[in-house]
Amino acid sequence: MSGIRRGVQARIQQRIPGAVYTHCKAHCLNLAIFHASKEMYARNMMATVQQIAFAFNYSVKRLLRFQENLDNDEVARVEMDKRTKLQSLCETRWAARADALHTFLCSFRVVVSSLDELASDYGDSKAAGYSRSIQNFEFITTLVAVEHALSGLVHLSKLLQKKTCDFLEATEEARVVVAMLESERNDPTVLDNLCEKAVSLARDIGVEPSIPRGPGRQANRPNAPAATPTEYWKVNRFLPFIDHLVVELTTRLLKPHGRFTAQYLLPTKVAFHSSFFDEIKYVISMKILGSA
Repeated sequence: MSGIRRGVQARIQQRIPGAVYTHCKAHCLNLAIFHASKEMYARNMMATVQQIAFAFNYSVKRLLRFQENLDNDEVARVEMDKRTKLQSLCETRWAARADALHTFLCSFRVVVSSLDELASDYGDSKAAGYSRSIQNFEFITTLVAVEHALSGLVHLSKLLQKKTCDFLEATEEARVVVAMLESERNDPTVLDNLCEKAVSLARDIGVEPSIPRGPGRQANRPNAPAATPTEYWKVNRFLPFIDHLVVELTTRLLKPHGRFTAQYLLPTKVAFHSSFFDEIKYVISMKILGSA
């Protein structure tokens, strides 16, 4: 489809030079999440979640221990919404990872207790290693931040895959999502609530909020100074991921939206659009009809 010389888009442009090759919007959303998740702390967190999900789901002994502990944790059982196992992260549909991260977050206490019991009762060295990797404040804050950000994209992902969704609807919905993320990013209340959630989750398993030792020497990750652990993780985990995600969504879903404005001239759009003549003027001024 996308080959620069022999692809379908190249052959169409040979016949119609003004045609513009446009990616599927659902694919653009997938790419936006993929690139935002390249942040080292987000990438490491997701890799750990995936390894632990595989460790439980492909071992009867581990899965039984997880389900036994889940039965004894009423809060986690309700939040899991009838699920009895962890979900693995989808390798291709990144928006679907929100559900897997939510499941891991809801069962976090169960995961920790199960790994600790497997390590002590059976000498499971892998379980001991997994337990150490998630029982730290850095992992917990990253999990809370990324899960919250991706959960806001689930509705958009489903809408973009509908047969009835056109470019204009996709752009408008993407604009709403970006505005929501920017609003949350600048709302101290939202960030404080996320930090409180991370602190509460950490203390449930006996982990106290902390700042990494010698953060100033870590040149390959965000390390802005802060007075308290919650402020440090807010500035160096929550905000960078949301900022990166907003940039990716804006670049891939919003910036090229002007080329689709001619869709306002379709009869189905004219009937429901109040400012038809304003849109015609905009289409002409953007030269959509002639060069887009």
